[in-house]
Amino acid sequence: MVVKDNKDVEMKDASSVDVTKSEEVKKEEEKKDPELLTLEDIKEHVRHIEKAVSTKEPRFMSRVIRALVTVRRKLNPRILRSLMKGYFIAPNVINKEELLPFLAD
Repeated sequence: MVVKDNKDVEMKDASSVDVTKSEEVKKEEEKKDPELLTLEDIKEHVRHIEKAVSTKEPRFMSRVIRALVTVRRKLNPRILRSLMKGYFIAPNVINKEELLPFLAD
C-alpha cells in the first residue's frame, strides 16, 4: 500500500484579494483628470439625447436633465472650449470663431 503525504497549503482570504483589486481600481480613478471626466460625462449625455430623439423615449432625456446640475457645477472655460472645438461642425465654423474669444483660458 502506498501512502501519499498530504501537504497543507495556506489559503488566502478571498476578501483580501477583493480589497487589492478595489484599491487598484481606486488608484486608476484618482489618476483621471476631473476635466476629462466631465467631458466624458457630457459626451455620454449627448449620446443619451441622440438616443432619446431617435427612439422617441423621454426617459433618456429625463436622465440627462437630472444630471445637468452636477455637470453645471464642474464646468469651466477650458471644458467649454474643448466642447466647442469638438462639437461645432463645418457650417458653424464662423459662429465658433466668434464665440471662442469670449472663453478665457
